[in-house]
Amino acid sequence: MKDTSIDSYIDSLKIAIFQDTLKFNRTDLLHTNMGTRNTQSYSPIYIVNMRYMYNLDIINGTLVKEFVNNILNPSKIQTIEILDTLYSQSLFGTRGINGAILITTKKKAKLNFKIAGLKWAKNKKYKYGNNFDQRQGNEIKILY
Repeated sequence: MKDTSIDSYIDSLKIAIFQDTLKFNRTDLLHTNMGTRNTQSYSPIYIVNMRYMYNLDIINGTLVKEFVNNILNPSKIQTIEILDTLYSQSLFGTRGINGAILITTKKKAKLNFKIAGLKWAKNKKYKYGNNFDQRQGNEIKILY
């Protein structure tokens, strides 16, 4: 996507994300040892710099707003690629059922990636993480 169209695309993406937020219902969440899933899944998976993965249909509006305000900043984005559902499912399994959006930020962009419920993975070589575990203390976790 060319730089001239990134601003308008990001604006339309933000609108779509906030409209999707209205669909969020905590009772639709299923917590397993593989992470949290929305049984009424509606959001693509967002992958930032191929290190940070965000699933927005498993978090509330406040956390979604954190993601939008911190990550979807046109001045900090180098490229955005949209993957169709077939390709995203082959790469990300069931997490890619609604497609995937790959975001690459500019090299000098200063961003806080530990937002929207992201948890760091345990790896000493480099930082990466996801927000796939959104279980709260009183919610049941299904092991399989």
